[in-house]
Amino acid sequence: MWDEYRSNEDSDYSAVALDLSNNALPFAPLPSVRKAIEAEVDRAADYPSAAYGSLRRAIADFVGFSPDHVIVGPGSVGVLGYIMRRVAGNGGRVVFAVPAFDAYERVVVDAGGTAVPVPGTESRWQPVESMTAAAGDDAAAILICSPHNPTGERVGLDEIERLLRWVPRHTVVVVDEAYIDFDHTADPTEIFRLIRTHANLVVLRTFSKAYGLAGLRVGYAVGDAGLIGACRTVAMPFGVNRLAVAAAIAALEVGDELAAQVDSVIRCRSLFSAAARVHGLTVAESGGNFLWVPMRHPAPLVDRFSRAGIAVREYPDIGVRITVPAPEHLDHVVEVLADGYSRMEASACHR
Repeated sequence: MWDEYRSNEDSDYSAVALDLSNNALPFAPLPSVRKAIEAEVDRAADYPSAAYGSLRRAIADFVGFSPDHVIVGPGSVGVLGYIMRRVAGNGGRVVFAVPAFDAYERVVVDAGGTAVPVPGTESRWQPVESMTAAAGDDAAAILICSPHNPTGERVGLDEIERLLRWVPRHTVVVVDEAYIDFDHTADPTEIFRLIRTHANLVVLRTFSKAYGLAGLRVGYAVGDAGLIGACRTVAMPFGVNRLAVAAAIAALEVGDELAAQVDSVIRCRSLFSAAARVHGLTVAESGGNFLWVPMRHPAPLVDRFSRAGIAVREYPDIGVRITVPAPEHLDHVVEVLADGYSRMEASACHR
């Protein structure tokens, strides 16, 4: 499955004028975050704290747990690797829906686990009941992504609660909430109450998306203290650098400014969706900072974007994912999208 996406993942986008392929935030770090980064530059020769005590405490205060419930790593994908190594490292089966975040299969396999992809459809990209059936009684873990990457589909808290009741206690349920800050239909704190009653639930989050720190690589997970402590024993020493630690702590302290940035992305997402629909495209409701355009033959549209100097993410035979651009780029992106789609429609009519 990974090979399907390799052509996109391994591409060099340094020459593109606009990269809308990786769902990065189109803003520079906020002033106080930038100041925190700059203050650490003179200490770049020093290793960070091996236990990341200050960052774990800051995250723990933010989510309402003790630091023993928190693990940090180089992006949420790095933290997921630690979790998979601990719970599935001896060939354990790990269930997730496809299409999915491109790295899931690689992380599971690299950790020594066995990937069990469950196909989704346009009616339900993450079919929770089918995933539960595929897990059976012996799966090491189930991965749920909400909002879902790449489609933006949401998985409700009630569905996650049912899933936790269905699976055995030894099956770890990882809920990847990389895009939760862009989903204003959900309470981002609500899922944490489930951790207090379900020792097999782990919530995965990142500073790469809403916090705009993708280049610094820092993410975290919250879960049962025993499970999280076990995962920390296999974590890479000094995996998060000093600048990332300082930036993440500062980012947690600028909630109002961050909320304003997120709100601007959500407004732009709404304008983007509406404009796409005006031009006749089917665009799914999205809980992320991206739009999903389902289509059987996305290559021509992706090529049209490429010729316009815009990188988007193609999922062969399924669709295209497009990061919500900065407001000043929206009109141009919509123009290219509409032109590419109209050319596809005209070509189909002449077949």
